[in-house]
Amino acid sequence: MAKKVRQEVMRSSDLELDHMRHSCSHMLAQAVLEMFPDAKLGIGPTTDDGFYYDFDLPRTLIPEDLDLLQEKMERISKEKQTFRRIESKVEKAIDFYKKVKQPYKVDLIEGLKKEGEKVITFYENIDNDGTLKFSDLCRGGHSEDTGKTGAFKLTKIAGAYWRGDEKQPMLQRIYGICFKDGKALRTHLAMMEEAKKRDHRKLGQELDLFVFSDLVGAGLPLWTPKGTVIRNILDDYVWALRKERGYEKVTIPHITKKDLYETSGHWQKFADDLF
Repeated sequence: MAKKVRQEVMRSSDLELDHMRHSCSHMLAQAVLEMFPDAKLGIGPTTDDGFYYDFDLPRTLIPEDLDLLQEKMERISKEKQTFRRIESKVEKAIDFYKKVKQPYKVDLIEGLKKEGEKVITFYENIDNDGTLKFSDLCRGGHSEDTGKTGAFKLTKIAGAYWRGDEKQPMLQRIYGICFKDGKALRTHLAMMEEAKKRDHRKLGQELDLFVFSDLVGAGLPLWTPKGTVIRNILDDYVWALRKERGYEKVTIPHITKKDLYETSGHWQKFADDLF
């Protein structure tokens, strides 16, 4: 019987580029382990313009860490380590990750076990002399070696709950972008800088459209008279589109019973801010 091969979700229609970005996530994890040998690894998928990887680390990262990790990744790229796919039985993989104290990988594999998986795959980074440099639970695919990973750059650090669950530990997520060549990378970086200049949160306050207040709460704009005019124009336009499609307006209370918020989960998370 042919073995079922599970593949990563593609974020790019370009298979080669998607493999480059996935390979960069492994290079990032390898670099982080060099800096923090006791780091606990989460997941490292591709994104629409690059990749990220989640880590449980002994300290909070600072922006300067990105430069150090970037240098390590560039060195790994120059070493042209080969990506090698291997298979392992689920139980053996669980035992391995328990021994090396990687609880998030154990969690992932136990989840695959519940889904009925018997065999899973790893990708190893092999140096030119045959030395194993890094290994990670992974469905693939990857570039031929770390030297064929295009042009990449680490961009930011963020927080992320494990499995997106607020009851799970908060991990540190490192984002990066990756393109086939330096020209495409530079073009994207320039576009990102232009986007910052046009950020609605920045322009909205500069143009006196809205303000924020700690008394109200983060992310809750207070619209000025000029901002309210624009808001009403946009609201009228949206409702005109809805009317064409048969939607009708209804009006509901702004205040409701606590039970509704308990059902939705808002009470458990925002009880101190609800009124």
